[in-house]
Amino acid sequence: MLGHIFKMLWNRKSKNALITIEVAISFIVVFALAAISIRYTWLYHQPLGYQYEDIWWIRIDNPEEWNQEKDRPTIQQMVTALEQLPEVDSVHVISLPVFTFWSWKTNYKVDDKELFFNKNRMDDRSAQAMGMTISEGRWFGNQDAGQSYTAVVVNQLFADEFYPGESIIGKNVASTEQQEQPAKEMRVVGVIKDFKQFGELSEPVPYLIERFDLAQDSGKGNERLHLKLNQKVTPEFEAKIISLLRNINPQWDYFARSLEQSRHSQLMETIIPIAIFAVIAFFLIIMVGMGLLGVLWQNVSRRTQEIGLRRALGATASMIHRQVIGELAVICSLGITIALLLLIQLPLLGVLPELNWTLFTTAAIVSVFFMLLLSFVCAYYPGKVATTYTPAMALHYE
Repeated sequence: MLGHIFKMLWNRKSKNALITIEVAISFIVVFALAAISIRYTWLYHQPLGYQYEDIWWIRIDNPEEWNQEKDRPTIQQMVTALEQLPEVDSVHVISLPVFTFWSWKTNYKVDDKELFFNKNRMDDRSAQAMGMTISEGRWFGNQDAGQSYTAVVVNQLFADEFYPGESIIGKNVASTEQQEQPAKEMRVVGVIKDFKQFGELSEPVPYLIERFDLAQDSGKGNERLHLKLNQKVTPEFEAKIISLLRNINPQWDYFARSLEQSRHSQLMETIIPIAIFAVIAFFLIIMVGMGLLGVLWQNVSRRTQEIGLRRALGATASMIHRQVIGELAVICSLGITIALLLLIQLPLLGVLPELNWTLFTTAAIVSVFFMLLLSFVCAYYPGKVATTYTPAMALHYE
């Protein structure tokens, strides 16, 4: 049967070549959609490492150049005023709020180790307010104030990737590259399990958090405040806190938003392009399916004599049905093979770092199954029609 199918396909190779190319292109589209869907599903189910419910963040924009001595007391006054609101449980400082695409990436050498990680700054109350889980060591505390070192906390991925098989607590992760003066020690005091700053659909990355002390530290790291609420609030709460801050300093600009709103916006920014691509892919597959169905139906109609002769020679209706389905399955398999030979270059050459072998294999299996199922669906009814052809119909064409 299989040898006969290959012989029949070879005799119509010019027509089948176009179908094969169409299948190959469709497979690439299905593979891309499957890989994206599988990857984001996997990322979504990985833990964030923090809680975002009932937390608001405030951005404070100073149109003038930051003056540490003048502006830091104003920020402290704002923190005190916010803490006195009945809806607010606590206020903590964070340089880069979560669920935003603001990033602080750093890379340098530490004792011949090349470190690549994302960075942030938080104060002593951030871990408790955001529900972070400490897997080793501790979070920042008063014991780190006024020390000769900068206390830092890293996530477990940072520890596993750069210091595998050893405890990272107490290590100095400051740069040891040649500098005019020695870098201040960055002493690891704790390890948190996870921290995905950019949300559920982001890739876990090595992460380092520096201690921030509003009373001592310089710079603009205190421009974002997190409010941990003790109750549900209405949308009017935003206007309330903006009004409070403007009463303290009307020259500055303020923006307030809940982390739940930021999360929803970020998810939509990622999901909407994927959804648009999925809709385009869906209609493409529908068109391909209709094309396969039409071409196969036309082929079956033109092969009445051949099919009637096979029936006269003793072929059963089920054998004819299997032949029609098998022919399209072989064409689809050839198109899938061509597409896979092209797609396998991506992980081999490392063109897309996100496309590892596990993701490639899973997406390939899903895509192969889908395309073979599509070929079966498209060939089923034309195959059924072919089973109705009789030897008398073949003689009629003579």
